[in-house]
Amino acid sequence: MIKKGFAAIYIIILLIPVMLFSFKMIDLTVIDYKIGSNIYIKQQALYNAEAGIEFAYKTLQEYNYPKSFNKTYYINIDENNVEILDRKAYWESMAVVKISSKTQNSIIEYLVDSTGSYKGFNYNISKTVKHIE
Repeated sequence: MIKKGFAAIYIIILLIPVMLFSFKMIDLTVIDYKIGSNIYIKQQALYNAEAGIEFAYKTLQEYNYPKSFNKTYYINIDENNVEILDRKAYWESMAVVKISSKTQNSIIEYLVDSTGSYKGFNYNISKTVKHIE
């Protein structure tokens, strides 16, 4: 009877390191998944901000680089479509683009500020576009 109890205790002692190793491997796998997920979310926010900058460039070209321009656009970036509004709105994947201008002599300077958002993470890009009349 003592040998049976000793064998059970011996097996438990041997299994404890195996269990701890297994739990640690599961933990590392979950952490690796979270890191990968965070990188993806940050990249999507960056892509949305870059899309906002491209939208601003095209908008300025479309309006033929006006002397006075001050507007904010809210862009819903979905997998299959893009929705552009000029009123405040919030989506899971979006860009907020602010375009403002100032004129000095014959040079119009446009400040383009684009904030890309994806699942609560924001990425901001600011660019200056100069246009000579």
